[in-house]
Amino acid sequence: MTPALVIGVGNPYRRDDGVGIAVIERLREVGVPSLDLVEESGEPVALVQRWSGRDTVVLVDAVESGAPAGTLHRFECVGGEWDVAPPAAAVSTHGIGVAEAVALGDALECLPRHLVLYGIEVGDVGNGVGLSPEVAAALDTLVDDLVEAAR
Repeated sequence: MTPALVIGVGNPYRRDDGVGIAVIERLREVGVPSLDLVEESGEPVALVQRWSGRDTVVLVDAVESGAPAGTLHRFECVGGEWDVAPPAAAVSTHGIGVAEAVALGDALECLPRHLVLYGIEVGDVGNGVGLSPEVAAALDTLVDDLVEAAR
């Protein structure tokens, strides 16, 4: 069986916007052989190419929906059907990216059979490195959950 692919999306030089990349870095430190780990900027075509031919894909990205910083959002798409459709307000901090990649993958009929989207609500996306305390705490929770699910 092909390992699940975890794609961390973000820009580590825009503080909390780097949370997807930070999740991948932490998973690499932990070492989870049953997961393939990659980083992406969020460009839709690159995301679709990354998940092409994959059965299970987990996307992690920073979002701004108005919820408190550190709020963890989870949406699941199985066979092209969302458990709960991601709200239009939960927008990637990149402006374009994950939502467009999912729409493109759906239109091209090349979504993974099982797609899980985690969005971590940001607090600070200014220039610089490092996560806000709320986002760092959410990252810890998500990494623990992903490691547990991979076992």
